[in-house]
Amino acid sequence: MDEGDVAKDYADRHNRSAIDRVLAEARRPVGLSLEVCIDCGDEIPAERREKQPGSTRCVECQAVHERLEGGM
Repeated sequence: MDEGDVAKDYADRHNRSAIDRVLAEARRPVGLSLEVCIDCGDEIPAERREKQPGSTRCVECQAVHERLEGGM
């Protein structure tokens, strides 16, 4: 990979991440938590939905999502 390829790959990942954030926000009901995780489809436990209003991911998927966002 040359520098141009690395730059394009970085830009593509950055753009995809931005698009994913916008889409996730668009799917998020304001103030309400989803019952099913948008990433894995597993149920989001009631305790998480109560303590974290607006949750769209289970704890495990949210942790992965935050690690990936922080890695950019």
